[in-house]
Amino acid sequence: MAVPQTAGGRIRIEIDQGIADIRLVRSAKRNALDGAMFGALAEAIDIVRESQARAVVLSGEGSDFCAGLDLGMFAEMQAGLSPSGIPADLVPRTHGSSNLPQYCVMGWRSLSMPVIAAISGSAIGGGLQLALGADIRIVHPDARLMLREVHWGLVPDMGAFVLLPRLVRDDQLRRLIFASAPVNGREAVEIGLATQCDESPLAAAYALARQIAGSDAAAVAAAKRLCNDPDSGTDAMLLKESAAQQQRIEAVIRANVANP
Repeated sequence: MAVPQTAGGRIRIEIDQGIADIRLVRSAKRNALDGAMFGALAEAIDIVRESQARAVVLSGEGSDFCAGLDLGMFAEMQAGLSPSGIPADLVPRTHGSSNLPQYCVMGWRSLSMPVIAAISGSAIGGGLQLALGADIRIVHPDARLMLREVHWGLVPDMGAFVLLPRLVRDDQLRRLIFASAPVNGREAVEIGLATQCDESPLAAAYALARQIAGSDAAAVAAAKRLCNDPDSGTDAMLLKESAAQQQRIEAVIRANVANP
């Protein structure tokens, strides 16, 4: 059994038998996002990237996945102050094309291994955007998912406008954002926001992660790269498929030659 690591006192990381268990551990605050949580999420992504994990399960400790931005940070912003731990100017791209909060979402997409979010309770605002960064979302039927930013006079800004259009129809996207419309787990699956419902999302996520971890890691990574690039156009994607397949064939031949 692997020894758990912690990131910033906000995230617990345990990697065992090819599966990285990434757990938000701020249950007293419903795993809300503050400056320390953003930093811990970025650190966790970097730790997993350098690991031998073949699948990731992302969840929240306690009854909620993530209730969104810490209310204390909202109060600071309303008072004209910089949120604790977050630079006053979020425009600088600190992680390639992303700022820190965006990296906490898009960073999961950049990993070579699939990421499965197990969602119970609330996934609100930034919490829902965090789940969007996963490849697969397994939700409890009674989970509450909502983009709450417009209610606060803000807009979703952690990758929602990149990821949501790939999941839901345009009118559903607008309803979710303009009206801060909440959906439960069943409704989330119906509109494409979530992958599947399960009474035990974490157990279901682990079962799927074990299946993925049993697959060829290089082939899964190649498939994820193709899934991450849906806008190439038909001709370009057909060429990319063929190139990826040729690389896999050559790798299989080399492996068979080395281990006849």
